[in-house]
Amino acid sequence: MSIFTFVKKLLPRIDRMTVAEDLRTTEKEADGIVLPAWNAAADHFKVNKPASSEFEEMNALFYRHYDMRKANKAQNFVQDIARRISVLHENIVYLQSVLDKHLEKDIITEGLTAKNAFILRSASNLSLTTRYLLALLNYLYTVEAKHHDIGLEPSLEISKAELKYVDQNFVRFVKLFSEYTMPTKDFKALVGEVPEVFLAQQNDQAASGFFKSNELDPFERYGLSGFVGNPIYRIRLVVAKWQNDRYESAKAKKQQLELRLLYLQMQKDNTTDPSVVKEIERLQTRIENYDRYLREVEENISEDK
Repeated sequence: MSIFTFVKKLLPRIDRMTVAEDLRTTEKEADGIVLPAWNAAADHFKVNKPASSEFEEMNALFYRHYDMRKANKAQNFVQDIARRISVLHENIVYLQSVLDKHLEKDIITEGLTAKNAFILRSASNLSLTTRYLLALLNYLYTVEAKHHDIGLEPSLEISKAELKYVDQNFVRFVKLFSEYTMPTKDFKALVGEVPEVFLAQQNDQAASGFFKSNELDPFERYGLSGFVGNPIYRIRLVVAKWQNDRYESAKAKKQQLELRLLYLQMQKDNTTDPSVVKEIERLQTRIENYDRYLREVEENISEDK
């Protein structure tokens, strides 16, 4: 999806407060939920070698598509993701700081510049990135538990829809995560370099004639432009409900991830605790109730529609 197509698919008007609230929720997720969850996972897999084939395949895919920027590889991709989430958080905070400077209070999409559009797309993509990180970790804990117990109770597994979501979007996520975890000084420079050329429909040919596509959209060359982000920018819905359900789902996943990690440790120690299993099941039901709505909305903005 070109930057022009992205703009055409936006709502005609977007309140800057909607963008600010979206980034605020993303920042809270990244710092308060995603970071501690992945740090705990990194500690666990540092001591306990991953054993599932799914983990091994994702590990290979991650290093095939992630730009290490000359850094040494960690023991596995979970540790490399964990140590970069703080940079992701820093870039989210930076984006929050420039909204008032680069976006009007009442955003008219026909009047967007390439820089405006890049900031909007970044806000949307970062929202999706933090959500995906939680889904990915839930997936990894599940496949590891299943590897150690092929008779794992179905109620302890994540939904088929979540499995499909994680599997189909992993490579896209890695590329996205790679770029949004560039050092903050580089991310600031990147935002500063995006031109202030207007992207209105009548200017498509004119703008693309003066600028290369990767100047108008720096991430397009990485195949990221088609990544479907937060739907609040593209369809009319109750934004408050979307943001609330998204964050409540994230909080429930944080609790469940802690319990899934405990369950993995119990498997290793050959112990059981029915109360842990019961609580994982309860949280899974709660998460599904939130995520069902979120998925239905996202399906309405798939690239095929």
